[in-house]
Amino acid sequence: MIMNKTLLVMPLILLSISSVSSNDDEIIGQTPGCMMSDYTLADKSDYVLPFPIGKEYTVTQGNCGLHTHRSEYNLRFSYDFPIPIGGDITAVRNGEVINLDEQFPNDTNDHSQTNWIGIKHEDGTIAVYLHLNTKGVFVEIGDEVKQGEIIGISGSSGYTEYRPHLHFHITEKEHDTCQLSLHEQPNTSKYSLKGCKTIPITFKNAEPQDTPPIQGKIYKAVTF
Repeated sequence: MIMNKTLLVMPLILLSISSVSSNDDEIIGQTPGCMMSDYTLADKSDYVLPFPIGKEYTVTQGNCGLHTHRSEYNLRFSYDFPIPIGGDITAVRNGEVINLDEQFPNDTNDHSQTNWIGIKHEDGTIAVYLHLNTKGVFVEIGDEVKQGEIIGISGSSGYTEYRPHLHFHITEKEHDTCQLSLHEQPNTSKYSLKGCKTIPITFKNAEPQDTPPIQGKIYKAVTF
């Protein structure tokens, strides 16, 4: 009887990691490894969702996503939202723009050609917004931005597997091997996956308020 119960449970597990959202965006499998991490409760979070109030998107790949949000890529605590090309992206916290790229075309499927913005917060952590549109950055290095301000538009630059979306995460403070503000190579994106570890966060204006947001679930940005 125990074996039969196990067989009944397994299809439910498989369904939960391969479900498809209501807008037909593919959901990538997820491990439970991040669930025991040190998250701030959503209603106490310093962060808001990286898209405007009133918009709602599915988390198509969440923390510990099996596809690319893994420890070996330093992307464990990341979120993917299927914001279409041209969709607005907003600052999750107040901060200073420390680096960016916007010259690369969409759909190269090449990590080294990623349009992005890096914004440093007062505590030294850095918000990273990846896969922006060509000429889709509305800020400049040194600009001070406010929480909720539109900073750019979504695209499909870099390694997106030809699926427009915003990849978003927060990294630790810069140190010897984490230098997001200094990385520089000709004709190559200044963003590097190496050296900077992501940290677990939640969003105070997400509806519903989950700690953390759940992969495959739709979240609406509400007034904060």
